[in-house]
Amino acid sequence: AAHLSILEDMTVSASYRLLHPRMYDLEKISTDAHPRAFTPLDDSEIHFAIPLPLPCSAEHLSNTSAFLLDGGSHLLLQVGKDAPPDLLDEVLAQSHADPTKPQELSEGSDLGGKVACMLKEMRHDLPFYAPLQIYISGGNGPEERRLLSLLIEDKTKHEISYVDYLCAVHRRIQQKMA
Repeated sequence: AAHLSILEDMTVSASYRLLHPRMYDLEKISTDAHPRAFTPLDDSEIHFAIPLPLPCSAEHLSNTSAFLLDGGSHLLLQVGKDAPPDLLDEVLAQSHADPTKPQELSEGSDLGGKVACMLKEMRHDLPFYAPLQIYISGGNGPEERRLLSLLIEDKTKHEISYVDYLCAVHRRIQQKMA
C-alpha cells in the first residue's frame, strides 16, 4: 500500500524512470560532448539540463570509467576498478580504487560538481529522497548485481533485447496496417 501511495504522488517522468532507468558515462560528461548540458533551463537559476543518457546495456559499461544510473527510486554510481587516477580523484577525491572503504562523492572538482548537479536534478521531481550508492566494480556485491539487473536493453538467455522487442512490435503494427 505504501508503494502504491508513493507511485500515485509521482509525476509521469519520475514514474517512467522506475520502468526505464537512465545511465550516464561520467568520463564523457563535458560541455563539448553535450552542448546544452549544465545550462540553465528556461532562465532558471535552480534547474539545469543534464546530458543525454546512454542505452541501458552492459556493452556500454567499462572497468576504466564511472557510470551513474538513475533507477527512479535509487541512484547508483559505479566506478571502474581500473579507472584512471585523475577520474578517481575528480569523482571520489582519492587516487586509487579501494572497494573495502566506503566511497563518498567529491564535490570539490569540476566533474564532482557536475555529478552533484545531476543528482540534484534527478531527485527534484521525486516525492522521496533517492539515496546514492557508490561502489567500485568487480566485487560482485549487491550494488553491482542491482545495477546489472537494471540494464533493461540487454538480451537475456530466454528473451530478446528491449530494442529488438520494440522493432518486432513496430513490424507487427505495420503488417496489420497494410
